[in-house]
Amino acid sequence: GDEPLIKEPAAPKKKGQRAKTTARHPAKKKKAAAAPAADAEAPAPAPEAEAAAPAAPAPQSGGEKPSKPSSGTFELQFGKNTHQLTPEAEKRLAQIADTVAYYPLESLKIQGFAQPTESNAAQLAERRAKMVAGLLLNKYQIDPKKISVASSVSETATYGVQVGFVKDQ
Repeated sequence: GDEPLIKEPAAPKKKGQRAKTTARHPAKKKKAAAAPAADAEAPAPAPEAEAAAPAAPAPQSGGEKPSKPSSGTFELQFGKNTHQLTPEAEKRLAQIADTVAYYPLESLKIQGFAQPTESNAAQLAERRAKMVAGLLLNKYQIDPKKISVASSVSETATYGVQVGFVKDQ
């Protein structure tokens, strides 16, 4: 016999709460939607352009489009016998990641290099290329389909990686 007593008083409370809730929520939602939307529209384009650099907002932002080098290739330097990027190379890699969004019809060709005088040169060249590819994929969220990786040992090469823009086929 206890169950009907519990259900009966609970039902009117819920109905009363619902009525109040529906009366309150639309007003709150409208106010909440109106205020943040106005606030969010002004500052939002700047962080998006810096962080993800989406292709669509780029032309609207009025900011300068990051440009590729005339050769279409960026050079990233590494220390001798290491696959760790120099601080300058890390900054340049961030520039590359920003630039990619502005060239949706192009992919990145990552070519790792090592000199024959470096220890395990072939492996080192490959590790350098994979390190750059990994950062572009994981840190900068570049689409894996947009990246190809190669490596080679060359006496004329620097200690580093070349990242080139290639038109998609």
